[in-house]
Amino acid sequence: MDPRGSHAVASGSKKQSRITRFLTVSAQKSHESSLLGLPALRGVLPALWPRLGTPEQLALRLSCRELRGDADALFEGFQYRERAYANRRQAGGRDHGESEPEEVVADYELAAAAFKSLLARPGVRPTRLTLDVAIDSQMESGGADNVRRAAEALASGLPLVLRERTASLTSLRISLNCPELPEAATDAKAGCTRLKHLEIGLPPRSSGQAAIVGLTNLCSLTLHNAFGDWKQDAADLGFLSALSAASGLTRFTRRPVSDWMWSDDPDAAPLDVAALSGLCSLVELLLEGAVLDGEGMRCLALLTALTRLEAHTLRVAESIPPPEVAEARPSAPPPAPLSWPMPPALRHLSLELAEVAALAALRPPQSLEVVEFYECEGWEDMTGSDFSGLFFSPLPDLTFFNCDLTVGAQPVLHRLTRLRHLDFFGPNLWSGQEVQLDLVRGQLLGLCAAEPGRPDLELVLDVCTFAEQEVLEGAVAWVERQLQLLGSSRKVQVQFRL
Repeated sequence: MDPRGSHAVASGSKKQSRITRFLTVSAQKSHESSLLGLPALRGVLPALWPRLGTPEQLALRLSCRELRGDADALFEGFQYRERAYANRRQAGGRDHGESEPEEVVADYELAAAAFKSLLARPGVRPTRLTLDVAIDSQMESGGADNVRRAAEALASGLPLVLRERTASLTSLRISLNCPELPEAATDAKAGCTRLKHLEIGLPPRSSGQAAIVGLTNLCSLTLHNAFGDWKQDAADLGFLSALSAASGLTRFTRRPVSDWMWSDDPDAAPLDVAALSGLCSLVELLLEGAVLDGEGMRCLALLTALTRLEAHTLRVAESIPPPEVAEARPSAPPPAPLSWPMPPALRHLSLELAEVAALAALRPPQSLEVVEFYECEGWEDMTGSDFSGLFFSPLPDLTFFNCDLTVGAQPVLHRLTRLRHLDFFGPNLWSGQEVQLDLVRGQLLGLCAAEPGRPDLELVLDVCTFAEQEVLEGAVAWVERQLQLLGSSRKVQVQFRL
């Protein structure tokens, strides 16, 4: 949530700007003072409020008791946020450690009680409500119990809060580390019919699932695991098939609670996305920690409005016999090449881990512009007959994160006829601990040389030391001279990231 315009309930000192000090002093002066009095200040507060930043708004509210009610009615959003990490230290019942930029974490029970008390005040009608309680799994049990109690205390107060806010809430974010919400909170949530943005744990019961399906005005939905067994799988999205194809849902996110729940397991089962194939209005689909295979891509290809897709792993799940097995059975016909369609309007694809065999199966639309990879496996096979490079060829923007690209990648990268920007974030094209000048010269020349008509190229390379950068700068200068000798008019700009 955007911190501007939101009220974070917490204690602690805050810096006041000049305008805040002026307003505070004005409010505390008597009516006979030449300064602006409290009645007049209340009159101009609604006009001044949007001009104040969040720190100034909070400082004004905390410094002037008479204005707290007026200020609370002007806040559009309220947050309660507690994040406990293993590196924090506890002293005297108070947790001191890293916190949000404009928050100072207070005692858990006190902050939770203050939050519930604030929302119970008459006249307070926020449109955005955030309850965010997170804990590191490695933290000692005492801290974990405190955070769990805070989460359960907030969850127990949710039914009353939600029933009071059904007419105003348009955004609700509940990220509580407790097993599940009370039944009464689920019923109250179903009454928030104006909700457009909802983030909540994956509901285990049918009543919670039905409450989500009944929110027909939702534009954005985020589902994540509830706190509990870390092996619990949040892959069961079948209830979303009940959403109408005419639903206005444009963004869906499936999110694990913590990074350690992401699917680095090579045997992790692919996510069943069949229930999402009917959500034709989806524009962004973020499947964090999810594994996709050919069947999943074929389902997602039905999302005609989808422009952005993020997932953790793209993998070939079909059983393909290894070469030695295929040679032992010459009479058997060779397997048909894999072919996976993609959403027809897709523009941005982001993957944490991708098998080259899976990439070779993709048939991208002409709309695809940006592809990001964080890790890739099997680049040494890119020169094989099974990899045609069709997936990459229409891309103007390609980013590799932590991908060890071998020389075998050169022929495929050279086929990128529309490429304008190529970014290697992490390991570069070369291998080994030291830069081999002759090898780098050849690789850079292979990337930059092109027939007439290709667009200019911006190349971004990671470097570890200034000495390495100097060597690469010399290689780039050599490549530029070779391009001139070859009569190439293509302009190449190389940037280094240290």
